[in-house]
Amino acid sequence: MLNLKESNFVSPQRPSPEELQELQREALSSERRMYREVARPYIEGALIAGGALLATGTAAYFTIKEFFS
Repeated sequence: MLNLKESNFVSPQRPSPEELQELQREALSSERRMYREVARPYIEGALIAGGALLATGTAAYFTIKEFFS
């Protein structure tokens, strides 16, 4: 069991409105960074794959249309 001295214990306290605003700004910045670094490549990949699928489907449609005309 960990034995902490009372002098090492810091009681939690509410941040001031300025500190709270700064924390919210940092959280938003972190969220934007996560989107930029993590989510964006997956979104771009999905858009490219969707475009390729659309092009393939369109080509298949017109090929079949010409074949049966």
